[in-house]
Amino acid sequence: MALRALWTRPALNRMLSIIEERWISQGGKEQDRPAILKEKLSLEEWKVVAAVQKILQLFKVASKQLQGAGISGKRSTSGGFDEYFQVIEMLLDHLELAIQGVVIEENHDRMMEEVHLFDDMDAKTRRLLKIYIKLGWKKLNDYYGKLTSTAYVAVVVFHPCKKWRALEQLWNQLPSRQTSG
Repeated sequence: MALRALWTRPALNRMLSIIEERWISQGGKEQDRPAILKEKLSLEEWKVVAAVQKILQLFKVASKQLQGAGISGKRSTSGGFDEYFQVIEMLLDHLELAIQGVVIEENHDRMMEEVHLFDDMDAKTRRLLKIYIKLGWKKLNDYYGKLTSTAYVAVVVFHPCKKWRALEQLWNQLPSRQTSG
């Protein structure tokens, strides 16, 4: 939805300017002001829409992958339960970066680059966006905690390619399992 709004922004702005010009030419009285002009987004509000779209873009890609619609020849997925663990970890990392005001995006040259979310935003807007991102991180982390259930272990163990090896690798990556030496 945010992406569609950003795509149609030039057309929306043109339509609103035509409506405003017509209203002004008819006298421009405040009581006759068209309701659509009262709901017009400011430049700062458009910046928030753009930032939210950049944050949510990775969630769109991840949900398509988990539905089994990976990118052919690159990221093919079956949408199996065993794939959720890695995807949610990636999304948590994405939100942690977003809290700092950065997201990683693919540019036109198919190279990954850092994009700053909070450029030219006032302190109040930055603070509110960070709060909302932290709340999203907390909710996603709650779901992540549910993935360590017996059902998840069973799915991974009975997967023909993964078996116990995958769990042992994940288990050994936990900081509490690593010995300092």
